[in-house]
Amino acid sequence: MYVGMKKPVNEYNINIYPYLASKMYESRTGTTLPFETVFDYFSEEFEPDGSLRLYDNGLHPEIEAYVEWATGRYAELYKFIEDIHELYLEYFQMHGDRGFELQNLKNLSPQMLDELVKKEADPDYEMDLLGLQQQGY
Repeated sequence: MYVGMKKPVNEYNINIYPYLASKMYESRTGTTLPFETVFDYFSEEFEPDGSLRLYDNGLHPEIEAYVEWATGRYAELYKFIEDIHELYLEYFQMHGDRGFELQNLKNLSPQMLDELVKKEADPDYEMDLLGLQQQGY
């Protein structure tokens, strides 16, 4: 699984792949680990004292748990992202005639991605991506 960070790639300052990886971790484990925490951790090579930043040095137990969980889950993450994309396309098919504009998944806002993650976890969840898009998300 890709847990490292690249520079932000969309207008919302997120790369959706590590963002969705952190959301999948939350969905599958019930452990809340904000994306910002993951991003901040992997954005720095060194600790504040100048030592090399290592996830398993006891200073970052939440990151250690995340990395250990993520290791070897490439196929599962890939399937998760495919499922999110499929839900997004299905929503477009149902709401495109009402003005919902299809975008590249990589350009979606965290709010839209969060709605899609909720839907993936609960098929009965009613998303309002059109409303989010109309609000500028």
